[in-house]
Amino acid sequence: MSESISSKVSNAVFEHLDKNLPLSFYANEFSVQQYESLLKHLFGLFGEESTLSHTLAIKQGFKKFFAQSSQEISIHLDAKEIKLSKSRKKEGISILLDKALFNLGNQLGILSENKKDLELRSYLYEFSQEKLLSLHSCFDDIKIDLNQARSHIREEAALQFPLKPRDIILFFSQKMYVRLFVPPHHKTGAEKRFNGYDPEKLALLYKERFNDEFTQKLLNMVDELEESTLNFSQIDNRSFQQKFPDTIRGLLDLAMIPYVEDLDDETTLALNGYILRLNFDKVLGEFADILLEKVLNRDKAADQFLKYYNGETIMDNNANKIKKSSLVDTDENIWNYSAIFSILTQHRQADKKLLSQEKIIEEKESVYLKISNENKQMKLQYEKLVSQSQQLQDSLETQRIDYNELKEKEEIKSDKMTRSKLLSSEARLNAKEKELSALKIAADSFKIKFKNHTIETNNRKLHVDRAKNTMENIEKSFSELHRNYSLIRAALAKALIGR
Repeated sequence: MSESISSKVSNAVFEHLDKNLPLSFYANEFSVQQYESLLKHLFGLFGEESTLSHTLAIKQGFKKFFAQSSQEISIHLDAKEIKLSKSRKKEGISILLDKALFNLGNQLGILSENKKDLELRSYLYEFSQEKLLSLHSCFDDIKIDLNQARSHIREEAALQFPLKPRDIILFFSQKMYVRLFVPPHHKTGAEKRFNGYDPEKLALLYKERFNDEFTQKLLNMVDELEESTLNFSQIDNRSFQQKFPDTIRGLLDLAMIPYVEDLDDETTLALNGYILRLNFDKVLGEFADILLEKVLNRDKAADQFLKYYNGETIMDNNANKIKKSSLVDTDENIWNYSAIFSILTQHRQADKKLLSQEKIIEEKESVYLKISNENKQMKLQYEKLVSQSQQLQDSLETQRIDYNELKEKEEIKSDKMTRSKLLSSEARLNAKEKELSALKIAADSFKIKFKNHTIETNNRKLHVDRAKNTMENIEKSFSELHRNYSLIRAALAKALIGR
């Protein structure tokens, strides 16, 4: 059976577009000049009259071409004019955003086709900083913030890869990661938790490979994870609870990368489960801290997130009854929003007082240390003056004995030599008496100065002691507030995951 003219026209349109346009061509940018070029080609094949009488076939050729890139179009042909419009990817969005999402889909589609190049593990893919920047560049022509761009990237990546509900996307350290959910091979107890591995062997493996800083490294990653994936300002309580376990497994995968490069996937997954068990509550505590900090800073979304935990029963979207968690601490106290905010405020103020008082103590101790060292030096100087005075006094006594002996001789036998010696001895005696007198005056003066400086030194020591006493009172107050904060933190950490 011979091919109909309509079919030939439709195929010719498709082939021309396929030859002259890239697959990533955005339909709304199809120009009048491009249509005129197509018509010229068709006229040469079928003649003008025949071509223009098969507008339906031309439309079919267009739709077939753009369907390759998942673009649904509407097209109106009138003689040699064309009006071509692409259906928006999302209702109500602008053409610029629709084009950005189309380009984003094309980039992610190409990456998906070559995802083996992105593979760190059979379940973990890494998009380099360069690749992520390229994805973000799709939004260069529109005003859009980072979180909105990431939201679009997440949605499109979920379609292009494609991802299942428990697969997650993480933005971290200027890279993007796709972490596929890996169901446990076993169904009960520790076997399920550790992928069938012996916990004791995993403990030994952990000790051999992971240093003491690993836990803190993991906890330091929580802030960025909260900002990008589990953001209290953007996520609701139910979604947080559902996403948390798999998201933390993904975060742990990233933290583990340099420690397990030579291990197979099964062992790495088992270690992931083991390390997660060790750090799960610590990570939860970090998230609780972040939420409480946001509440204290009056983040409205964080306020609503915290207020959710009031123990009420609500209906979910499927008309199922759900009892919300309450914030009950280990002392069986139930914490409401107002009480929590009061403790948070007092805790921050007390913390500021602690820091301020620490600074005051440091300053006062610094002054005291300086003046105390000066006082020690003055004491040494004073003791030296006293010692010199005593030595001079002893020397003077010896000199006076010599003088008296010469004087007695001179009285018994007065001759020129004896008289000369007596005068010389008298001169030395007078000089030493003057020197001793001056030294005693200097010593007495320095003694007064040293005494005053000692009083000042003791006063500075009192200032330090008083500051430390004040610190003790602040610490007592802070200790009680911090205990309440810790109780709230622990209760909130449990509530976050529905415990």
